Amino acid sequence: MGYQLATDASVLRSFVAISAPTEPLPPDLRRKIAILHPLLRLAGPIRPVREAVVAAMLTDASAATPGIRDIVIESLGRPTRQSMSRALRSFIVDRTDVTDRLTNIRVPSLFIASDDRGDWSPQDARRAAELTPDATSLTISAARTLVPLEQPAAVAEALMTFWAHLR
Repeated sequence: MGYQLATDASVLRSFVAISAPTEPLPPDLRRKIAILHPLLRLAGPIRPVREAVVAAMLTDASAATPGIRDIVIESLGRPTRQSMSRALRSFIVDRTDVTDRLTNIRVPSLFIASDDRGDWSPQDARRAAELTPDATSLTISAARTLVPLEQPAAVAEALMTFWAHLR
């Protein structure tokens, strides 16, 4: 949605994509995650599902930090099983390729990657920035998928620096 909105400068002044892949999930990872889909739909976020989500979302250091881990675990208990299953399918398993939209983005853009996520690497963010007019990329260390949760100060600094250059 954000990538599409960023193609219209009358809607946004700037665009920031944090740990937001532009390409579909690689087939091998898609198959692994798809296995969890029926389990999640039938049983909800039971222990094996929770552990898989935590491992995918957080670095080992963050997963070992009770406050950070608790936020992820608690968030899994809020939606219904059906809602969680649909989110897994639409946002992850069936993620679409938006690479073709990058050249049409019309606002200053920042692509933030972490140093520990396989399907949105620093190289992927750099490639997206190269395809996007008026864009840059940066990498935040010691984070996986939930970069703002794991490294809030680094994300805040990156955003403030990016927006300061827009004035």
